[in-house]
Amino acid sequence: MDEYITLMTGDGEELQFEELATIFFNTKDYAILKPVKPIEGMEDEEAFVFRYHKRKDGKKVYDIVTDEQIIEAVFDEYNHLVEMQEDQDA
Repeated sequence: MDEYITLMTGDGEELQFEELATIFFNTKDYAILKPVKPIEGMEDEEAFVFRYHKRKDGKKVYDIVTDEQIIEAVFDEYNHLVEMQEDQDA
C-alpha cells in the first residue's frame, strides 16, 4: 500500500497527498505533492510545491509555497530531473 502524507487545511480538513519528488533548490528542501483525491477547481495532474524541514524526531513539517517564481523554478528542476532519468533509461 502506498504511504500518503496527511496535511491539515486552515479549515481543519485533512487532505492526503502523494509525494512525487523532493527537490533541493536554492539551499532549501521542497516537495512536490499531488492530492490523492481530486480537489475542486484543480486538474487531475496538478500538484503543489511545499517547503519542508525535518523536526528533531525526523518527521517532516510542510509549508505550502505561494511564490510563483519559486514554484516555477522547483517544477523546472523537477522536469529537468525527469528528462535526465528518461535519457538514462533510453
